[in-house]
Amino acid sequence: MATSDQTPAPPDKRADLAGRVCRLVHRHFPYCDHNQVNALVGQVWTEVQITLDQRLPAPATVDRDTLAEIAAERGRQDKRFGEQNHRDGTGSLDQVDLARIAKKWCEDSFGSGYGTWADVLAEEVTEACAERDPAKLRAELVQVAAVAVAWIEAIDRRKASAGLAALQEVDRG
Repeated sequence: MATSDQTPAPPDKRADLAGRVCRLVHRHFPYCDHNQVNALVGQVWTEVQITLDQRLPAPATVDRDTLAEIAAERGRQDKRFGEQNHRDGTGSLDQVDLARIAKKWCEDSFGSGYGTWADVLAEEVTEACAERDPAKLRAELVQVAAVAVAWIEAIDRRKASAGLAALQEVDRG
């Protein structure tokens, strides 16, 4: 069930995805009874819908164009460098100390009214670098990505706001 900060995928997108799943199953299991395959796809699709309802953020909170840009950049990275499988290199005592310093810096900056996106991102990155546990590291990296996306969206809002202000100035002139 969707919560207040989440929304289900539009029905037309769901129907399109359901049709694609059904065709895929039929293509890979052509000799199976179609009624049984359709029933199986229906059950799987119900689970997919529940999962989508629980995980899709509301459109107002995620700029899908920004996420598409990020996906495109990941594709360029893979094309250029291939699959990367480096060690994490996280969790050293120095990294833990840096995370504490960055957290304090961020708190102090916002406490004095001068906090910036750079402060927030630095705190999140250093927190991620301080983690040794893979599950906690992953959660921190999701936070890093979320802050980076939020910052990109803030830049885009400023550009849009500046463009609107320029149009309003032209209207006055």
